[in-house]
Amino acid sequence: DTLAANIPCPESRAKTLASFKNIYGENSELARDEAMRSSSMFSMMLMLAAQERGIQTCPMTGCDFEAIHGLLGLVKTYEICMLIALGVASPENKPRERKRLPLSSVLRVV
Repeated sequence: DTLAANIPCPESRAKTLASFKNIYGENSELARDEAMRSSSMFSMMLMLAAQERGIQTCPMTGCDFEAIHGLLGLVKTYEICMLIALGVASPENKPRERKRLPLSSVLRVV
């Protein structure tokens, strides 16, 4: 209902709500999973857009998400997908060498 209130056109609002109910129904686990997928894709796009502008990013793990949730004053219905550090490298910073697997060893196109 909160999201629907932001859709000014009544016809669009009705279609959007019907779509949400059709996709998620009463399945809160499916709704949470889809929200995590969507926010993960947004996070990836944020990191790519930042990189395009010369800003380095790093997804952070091992965080106390519950404490961060409280620190940000989020309501219980909100969940944190991930934390992303953003910044500009110091000019004297030298990136370390990274050993990567060849793309062919981790990707197979069929």
